[in-house]
Amino acid sequence: MNIFSCIVNFLSFSLSFGFDVVYPLRSDSFGPFVYVGSHADAMNTDSLRLLRIKHILLVGKREINLKTLDYQHDHTKYDYLEVEGALDRDHYEKALTWLTKAYDKTLTTLSPGGKIPTENVMIVSARGCQRSGAIATAFLRRYDKMDASTAAQQVSKRRQCFVSQPSIVETINKIDEVIYVPTTVEEIADDLLKDVGRAVNHRALNQIDLGFCEPMHDVFWYYGDIPSHTGSTFFPSNSTMHCCELCDRHPECLYWSFGLAGEHKERCFLRNGDGSYMENRAHFISGKRGGRVAKMTPKELEKQYGTPDREL
Repeated sequence: MNIFSCIVNFLSFSLSFGFDVVYPLRSDSFGPFVYVGSHADAMNTDSLRLLRIKHILLVGKREINLKTLDYQHDHTKYDYLEVEGALDRDHYEKALTWLTKAYDKTLTTLSPGGKIPTENVMIVSARGCQRSGAIATAFLRRYDKMDASTAAQQVSKRRQCFVSQPSIVETINKIDEVIYVPTTVEEIADDLLKDVGRAVNHRALNQIDLGFCEPMHDVFWYYGDIPSHTGSTFFPSNSTMHCCELCDRHPECLYWSFGLAGEHKERCFLRNGDGSYMENRAHFISGKRGGRVAKMTPKELEKQYGTPDREL
C-alpha cells in the first residue's frame, strides 16, 4: 500500500464513530472531502486539525462555543445557517452557495505533491444526522448532477443516522426549478387567486405594470402608518395599481395594502417600514413600492387625493 492510499484510508475511516465522509463517493479518492458531523465532532479540535477541515458550516441555532478553531492559527473558516424548524428551499440555497464556494476553494489548495488537498469541508448539525445529511444530499445532487433520491441513498450509506424522507427529496428536487413570474393582467389575477377560491375584481388589476409592485393576495401590512393630511390611516383609491402608485409617489412609503371588499374597500394603506410586518388578512392585496413614478410631496398628495371619510 503506497503512502497516498494510507493517507486516504486515514482521512476516510479514522474516527469513523463521529466523522463520516459523504463526498466524493469513490472510495479511492484523494479528496477534497466533505464530512458530516455532530456538535461533539465540532468540539474535537485534534481531529479537525488532523483531517485538515478548514471550512465548517454550522447548521441550527447559533452557538459560538462551537467555533473551536482559531482562524489566525488554524486558518479555519466558519459560517452559520440558522435553522429552527425543518429545512426549506431558502435554507438549502444558502447552504449550497456556501458549500459550492468552499469546495471549489479546496480544489485550488493542493499539497506540494500535487494530489492531496490541504483543505476539507464539514457540515455540522446537533446530532449530525437529518439536517446535515439533507444538506449533504443537496450538495451531491447539484455537484454530481444526480437525482435527489439517489443522492439521499448515497448519504444514508455513509451516514447511517441520516434517514431519507419523501419531503426532503421533494424539497431538494425543487431547488433548481425555474420559477415563472406572471406578467400579464390575467396571469397576475390567476396567480393571486390560485389559493383563494374567491373572485377578485379585475379592475383592481387593470395595469400590466402591477407586476413591479410585487402584489400578494390576502395579506396586510401592519404598523409604520403614513397618515393622510387629516390624520387618517388611509387614502381613498379606486384600484390596486393606483394604490401602488400612491406609494411610489409618497416620499416615505415602502409598502402598501389595498382593500378589496367590506368596510375597507377602495382604501389604500401606506407604510413607511418602521416596525412594519405582513400578516394574513382576507380581502386585501398588498405589495411593495414599485419605483416607476416620481415621488410627490405631502402637499401634492393632499391636493390630489383629498380627505378620506372613515378611519381603519
